[in-house]
Amino acid sequence: MSVGPYLNFAGNCREALDFWKQAFRAPEPRVMTYSEAPANPEWPLPPEFKNRVMHAELDLYGSVVRCSDLPPGTSMTPGDNISLIVQLKDGTELRRIWEALKVGGRISMDAGPQPWSPFYGMVYDKFGVGWQVNQET
Repeated sequence: MSVGPYLNFAGNCREALDFWKQAFRAPEPRVMTYSEAPANPEWPLPPEFKNRVMHAELDLYGSVVRCSDLPPGTSMTPGDNISLIVQLKDGTELRRIWEALKVGGRISMDAGPQPWSPFYGMVYDKFGVGWQVNQET
C-alpha cells in the first residue's frame, strides 16, 4: 500500500518532470502519454493532447511523485492541482476506502475499471481534499 502526492498540470507536466529530474539527479521518470492509452470513442483525443502526459511517476529518494497533464475539457487553478493517491492491490479494501471517502464529498470521476486499473476513481472528500484510489495490478 502507498499513499502519496498526485500533481496535475495544464500541459507542462513533462517540463516539470525534466526540471525535477535534473534538480534531484533522479532516474528517468516512467511516463505514459494520452496517445498510448486505448482509444475511447466517447472521449475523443484532441491532436494537441497526443504527447501530453497521462500519467508519470518520478522516484525521488525512494518516494514516488505521480503527476499528469489534465485531460481535455478540464481546468485547474495553480495551488489546487494536488491530490493524494491511495494505491492498493486489495480491491475489497480499496472499495471500502472509496465508499468512506465519498460520504459527504463530491465525486470527480466515478470509480470503475480503467485501461490501467481494474478500479480507479477520484473524489473530493467532505473537507475538500482530493483523493484518487487506484487498484494496483
